[in-house]
Amino acid sequence: MSYKLPDNKDLDAMVGIVGKEYATNNKAITASYLAKSVMGLEINYPKSDND
Repeated sequence: MSYKLPDNKDLDAMVGIVGKEYATNNKAITASYLAKSVMGLEINYPKSDND
């Protein structure tokens, strides 16, 4: 299995799903979403004293 970066066609599809304000083909954000969807990874921020 290989991974390809999203192109304009993919970006148009994302705009239809989440709206123009939230759709992006930024490499870093795309990699983050891929990691979350494939491996179930999520960021967990440490609790601070203010929580």
